[in-house]
Amino acid sequence: MRWIREVLSLLLLLPLLTAATPVAAQEPRQGVLRGRVLSVEETAIQVQTRQGQVTLITEETTRFRLAGRPQASLQDLEPGMRLLARGMWEDGDRFQARLVIARPSRPLRLQGKITSVAEETLTLETRRGTITVTVGEATEFLVPGIATPGLEDLSPGDRILVQGYRAGKKAVQARQIALVWDDEGRRGAIRGRLIAVEGDTLRLQAQWIELRFQTDEQTRLHLRGIESPSLADLMPGQMLLVQGYQDDEGGLHATAILGMFKP
Repeated sequence: MRWIREVLSLLLLLPLLTAATPVAAQEPRQGVLRGRVLSVEETAIQVQTRQGQVTLITEETTRFRLAGRPQASLQDLEPGMRLLARGMWEDGDRFQARLVIARPSRPLRLQGKITSVAEETLTLETRRGTITVTVGEATEFLVPGIATPGLEDLSPGDRILVQGYRAGKKAVQARQIALVWDDEGRRGAIRGRLIAVEGDTLRLQAQWIELRFQTDEQTRLHLRGIESPSLADLMPGQMLLVQGYQDDEGGLHATAILGMFKP
């Protein structure tokens, strides 16, 4: 009977001994990270994966590869890019990268009517259904008559054109937003395909008619990826969104030009 009592005593002590035993920390393990860039910080990248959000940590020795940029660096990455990284998993939501391979995201273009505007988002009714559009510090706005427009210059009922990338189901991160029609039905911009640039004049094919817009030093030109663009950077066949006005003699003058997709 004595040995039975000893066995029972050990069984009672076993849970206490197990609880008191320290659990070894999870060892870093080699692996691969795939996802989409959400934001780029000083030495880290926030990445959206199928399992959730992961913080990708970089070092001075981390190598970067990006199509078209032989000397790529962390600063060349942008939100929306597809990313594949090799390195070490520190835990479930931290990844130490030794190699990062990224490719630009496919641009997405939407047109629709604004149904609501919040602090950093707007809701857009489109042919694809209701889409939530998120804006950030890098989002460019084109609104007639406003030199430095922002989200606060848009209202429910406005029709806008959005360029950006998919940020989730029924969600888009905007790179550029242009007012096409305001809530009172006034045209904000004309969209068309560039025929040619002749001096300071743009020849634009808008639906079934050709329009000629005169430009000058005050015309603002926005081209993605070009810091100080000029008319020489435009290419025939490129889609443009042009804002402007008509003078008393019927001439068209461009105040702002947004370069869309290249041919």
